[in-house]
Amino acid sequence: MFQRIDLLSAAKGSEQDMLLHMMKEVWATPGELIGTTRGTTAWCFLIISGFVRIEDVILGSWLLPPGALFGLEEMFMGGIPTQHYRAACHSTMLAIDRTSLTGLLSAQHPVAQNLQAEIALIAGRTIQRRMARLAARL
Repeated sequence: MFQRIDLLSAAKGSEQDMLLHMMKEVWATPGELIGTTRGTTAWCFLIISGFVRIEDVILGSWLLPPGALFGLEEMFMGGIPTQHYRAACHSTMLAIDRTSLTGLLSAQHPVAQNLQAEIALIAGRTIQRRMARLAARL
């Protein structure tokens, strides 16, 4: 599993064990809504297999492929109330909560560096989408 997902491919031996301990496997069926908040805990997800559709009331919808992260907007920026996630087909994801992700990001190993780079890319796309949302409302 780790070798197929670029974000995790840098993990070796004990790092793989640590990641598996921090993350929980989640399955979704076609059309199932995937909630990024459960109770008071925010989660982000890494797609291992299948596809997840982002549905946005203003910007439409698009698919996220295996290897993509989602739920970070909700975790760190309060989310977007007009945006939802649905499994486009049978999908498997790894979920990590905010506390574990924050700890992982502060670690000094290649997976943390991969995550930091991916989060920077997601933040850039998020800003673009928020600007597009704003433009659509003007």
